[in-house]
Amino acid sequence: MKINKFISDEAVAEDMEASADETAVDVLTAGKLLQEERLRRGLSEKEVADDLHITMHYVKAIELDCYDKLPASIFVTGYIKSYAALLDLDPNRLMELYADFTKQQQAIEQEQLRRQEKRKKDRNMPWVVILVLGFVSGFAGLWMYQYYFSSSEQDSVGINADNPAVNATLVQNAPSRDAQPEPANNEVESIVQVPGGAAKLTPADPNQALSIDANGSDVLRLEFSGESWVEINDGDSKQIYRDIRVAGDIVEIAGVAPFNLLIGDAPFVELTLNGKGIDVTHDIRIDNSARLTVGL
Repeated sequence: MKINKFISDEAVAEDMEASADETAVDVLTAGKLLQEERLRRGLSEKEVADDLHITMHYVKAIELDCYDKLPASIFVTGYIKSYAALLDLDPNRLMELYADFTKQQQAIEQEQLRRQEKRKKDRNMPWVVILVLGFVSGFAGLWMYQYYFSSSEQDSVGINADNPAVNATLVQNAPSRDAQPEPANNEVESIVQVPGGAAKLTPADPNQALSIDANGSDVLRLEFSGESWVEINDGDSKQIYRDIRVAGDIVEIAGVAPFNLLIGDAPFVELTLNGKGIDVTHDIRIDNSARLTVGL
């Protein structure tokens, strides 16, 4: 048992000496002052330990300023004062040296923590940059997709080859941009199918108004305050109409609701279904287009 205790004390002493070397400072400390005075008086660590009623490795820890190897700070100050009294040294001077040393150690520990936090932030910075770049790239890709998708829809506007009956009506009623307006006394009338199946004649300017009979009693009306393109399908996804209109144009479609609409510049289009206004504000997308279904 004595051999094991000797080996244990030696191991603790070596550990304290290594810690003292790592935290050594170039100033006089309480531990150094006590050690120098003990050696000057020719006292051994065992003699001091016996007089103070503490273990030898406690004496070594005090002299090497390894206070983390000792109990709580209140015991450390008591050991230092007793050691000072044993060697006839000023305890107040030793307490000042002890306080200065502990402040220096705390500052060193705080600086080490700051450096560790900085290294951790530096390691995380590439991931933050990657996440930001990924978000920006994704947003740019979505914007480009919507922009080019809308542009391709505008470029693809034309006559629907899948519905000959509607195409014939469109060709017959399509306004001519080069035609001169008729005199006022020769005003043209257009036929629109209204609910109930009855026909109603309404005066219209052939350069501004277009009526389409899609075999139904629901009347969808589009009034244009600026240039916009529009595509209209019925409830079975069959195309009824697709073209570009300008300010002042009116398109009326008599068909069977619901109607699926894709509008290019939605703010320039006012919609009504069977005489009731339809608000498209909430359906307008970032490129001013709108896709909506009316008459459900």
